[in-house]
Amino acid sequence: MNKTFAVMIVIGMIGMGTTATAGEIKAKAGDPVVTEKTIEAQTHQTFTGMVNKTGKQIILSTDKKTYILGGSGLEKIIGKKVSITGTLLKGDTIDTIIVEKARLIS
Repeated sequence: MNKTFAVMIVIGMIGMGTTATAGEIKAKAGDPVVTEKTIEAQTHQTFTGMVNKTGKQIILSTDKKTYILGGSGLEKIIGKKVSITGTLLKGDTIDTIIVEKARLIS
């Protein structure tokens, strides 16, 4: 009887350990990390401003803020005032807009 009870306790402890670790998700190197910031980023927004290049980065300067632009074909709009629609990715120091559409204003 004592042997059966001890086996049941060990099985129960193993089961609890498995349950406890099943809830833990560990990110591997290179996996995207989902945070509140990335969840906020899942909306399309429109920004208006001047596109410039600083070093290797193409940026959008609006009346309120400066953003890094991401996407292809952005060289065509450097030096132009544009309205950009894209996905905003919040950064620690500067935000990035992944450009989906750019419309020239002037």
